[in-house]
Amino acid sequence: MSGLDFETLEKSRHSIFGLSKDLKLIYYNKAWIKFSKNNNGDPDIRNRFSIGSSLEKAISGTVQNFYIEHYKRIILEKKVWKHEYECSSTAKYRLFSQDAYPLKNQEGIVVVNSLKIEEKIKNTSSKISLNKSSLYIGLNGFINQCSNCRKTQRPLEPEVWDWVPALVENTFQNVSHTICSIFYDYYWKYRSKKSS
Repeated sequence: MSGLDFETLEKSRHSIFGLSKDLKLIYYNKAWIKFSKNNNGDPDIRNRFSIGSSLEKAISGTVQNFYIEHYKRIILEKKVWKHEYECSSTAKYRLFSQDAYPLKNQEGIVVVNSLKIEEKIKNTSSKISLNKSSLYIGLNGFINQCSNCRKTQRPLEPEVWDWVPALVENTFQNVSHTICSIFYDYYWKYRSKKSS
């Protein structure tokens, strides 16, 4: 990652990572690790997504294609890309801005994730306890949770997605990460417009 001041990246409070031109992780700063720890993701995230790992191993589904296409375009076109995404905790709604910067000579990209909005969640569905989580288990035995906004789908009312802190806070083996209808619409519309 030539042309970058690593001291500046390390001092940043923003979660930052770097990808090579073949979209392999080549760097992450202390804030990235801190964010992971604060959200119960570390050390697992560093084990699953260590330096040298492919981005494809860290992201799956429709979101994977969305990010891979954008990151490849950044490298080819040498243009900055800005994107907003939600990454809420059990008690707080959080909206982040992601700014991805191309490196010189198309070596890769540096991605900066900055918190834009953080608010306490005020939602009646947040009172749903772990004991009532069985309301979200489908006939196949799986709980569908949006990998973007982390809301959980009601199997008997598939168009309804609830914020269930107990299912965000605890990791279950029978959780299937998918995309809720709103985010699917967003990513699908992006892909449709691009192909036409």
